[in-house]
Amino acid sequence: MLLLYIKLAPIFVTFIRIMSISAISAKTQSESQPLRWEHWAVVVILTLLFAGFLFNRVVSNVGMFLAAVYALTQSRRWIWILREPVMWVILAVCIIPLVNEIWMEGMGFYRHRGVMKWILVLFPCFVFSLPNERSSIRIVHTLFLLAMAVSTGYSLWHYVADFASMAARYKMSKVMPTLAFGDHIRIGWLTVVSCVIAWFEFKNNQNRVLKWCLVLYIVIQFTFLHFLGAKTGLITLYLSILILALFELPGGRKWLITAVGLLVLLMPLISYYTIPSLRERFHFIKYDFEHYIRGEYREGLSDAVRLYSLQAGWGAVRQCPYTGVGFSKLQDFCNNWYKENVPDLKADNYFLPSSEVVIYWASGGLTGLAVILTYLIFPLVFRLFWSNAWWLTFYLPACLTLMYETHLEGQLPLFAWSFFFAWFWKLAINDHIEKGLKNK
Repeated sequence: MLLLYIKLAPIFVTFIRIMSISAISAKTQSESQPLRWEHWAVVVILTLLFAGFLFNRVVSNVGMFLAAVYALTQSRRWIWILREPVMWVILAVCIIPLVNEIWMEGMGFYRHRGVMKWILVLFPCFVFSLPNERSSIRIVHTLFLLAMAVSTGYSLWHYVADFASMAARYKMSKVMPTLAFGDHIRIGWLTVVSCVIAWFEFKNNQNRVLKWCLVLYIVIQFTFLHFLGAKTGLITLYLSILILALFELPGGRKWLITAVGLLVLLMPLISYYTIPSLRERFHFIKYDFEHYIRGEYREGLSDAVRLYSLQAGWGAVRQCPYTGVGFSKLQDFCNNWYKENVPDLKADNYFLPSSEVVIYWASGGLTGLAVILTYLIFPLVFRLFWSNAWWLTFYLPACLTLMYETHLEGQLPLFAWSFFFAWFWKLAINDHIEKGLKNK
């Protein structure tokens, strides 16, 4: 692995230099002031956040603490978002679990997940406290793209170095090793997000060398996602391509959109016959589903466990449809459901329902259901969001995954979701302002 990083180092250094030159050029165009201390503070904080996500939770905690401190020192920049209806909904998503857990657990509420959900509030405040110059935006993008390049390099190195065992891993519902503590779901999704950001930089940069580097980055990550074979990554990839194509392709050439749609439909088929690991992944999904349909549980059936978790959540909904069983009590309810209905399932697989919608309904009843559905739908009410290509390309695929994933449970998933929710919100506002200035 060390040899791989040594070989990739010149590429990363060149990439950083080009991005730095572009950032300085962009800053010169926008303002003649030198880089302020806060730019370096932002670099340190973002490095800790991205490195913490990939490697170490303690580093992530330090990054979040510094992000909170930085946001407090720059509160004049973000205080206005507290007047925004979208922020009110975010606050509701955090308040409902916290109040519920205080009511049910008393002073022991801090041991449960409600406190952690305030990460959803932290990162909008942090993101909107960041300098709004083009150079600052490019710094964020550069650090994130480099982080995801390291992540992909790590996984592909293991894939190539131990190719013989990879086929066996994919036959057992496993994928190639990934960073982020093996969370291939978030890695796959954020790899897609990084491709969207790379395309954003491609569109907003005039440096030809950098443009070619960004195209190469997208091609490598596109290929990696198919070798990884994570369903969430592939689903969000194809949806992102379709949404971005609707905005990017000329309106008078509808046949191009049709061609892109057909290509997206053909890509899984082409990948199936050309990438052995993805083919094994498809075979296991089919094997997994067949056993689940027959009610025959086998150890290692990942999708079956996901479906059982949804059944457990639905059991909680049926028992307490109006008030819910409580956010702090849902795990206990699910544990008992597993013991009664799937006795062969090991305790390691006693998961919360694999859907944020089901979690909020089962835990908070109709109030929880109303809050989470409002959270998902409400941003699309505003023209700022539904008319912006970057926001929709990020949000619609990500929103779909909340129906069968748990991005709002756990420190690292919460960071990934809340940071990029806020970041694309910021990009949408900037894009709206730029278009308004051009139309004047």
